[in-house]
Amino acid sequence: MRNSPIILMLVALGRWAKYAPLTAFAVLILSGVFGDLVVRDVVRSIGDVAGTDELVLRAVGWAWMGGPLVVMTAMFVLRRRLSPVLKAVLTYVMSTVAASSSMLLGHRGDGGNEKRFGDVQHLATPISYGWAAAVGSVILTFVLGLVVLLIVSKVARKPLPTATQVRVGYGLGCLWVVLLGVSLWFGLTGPLPN
Repeated sequence: MRNSPIILMLVALGRWAKYAPLTAFAVLILSGVFGDLVVRDVVRSIGDVAGTDELVLRAVGWAWMGGPLVVMTAMFVLRRRLSPVLKAVLTYVMSTVAASSSMLLGHRGDGGNEKRFGDVQHLATPISYGWAAAVGSVILTFVLGLVVLLIVSKVARKPLPTATQVRVGYGLGCLWVVLLGVSLWFGLTGPLPN
């Protein structure tokens, strides 16, 4: 765990940023559990603002999760130029926005998504698809990063030198950016499920 680029990133973002994962986790759980109460109104509001164009709705869905990830990646790259207060505020806000999107998770049980989204199902499908593409990049980055870190830790069998940790971190960061780009492309152009 000492060699984890995620821990290094959180430390680099500022001392208050370490509480952002706890805040994001709380919002994630609350949005996932109580999202049924507000998800129709949220999707309807998005439809009122964005219209019914499928491409725009897919982009909005991707941006709900992907936008905060892009901002946090930019924060990591520019971490020496940003003030600690700005880093902490952006970390809280972006992680909370990304976690709030868990209300789009599919409904389990009778009726499926038709029951969850009701009359806004036609708007929710492209939004959820774009969101799922962004989430897919996060999951894939996490899995690939875990595999890389396990391989590096098994090969090294000791704590890595700082220079190697930085190279592994930059490599995983580049992978993160590439996967975000691929997820955006897939989220905008991939076939919608029936």
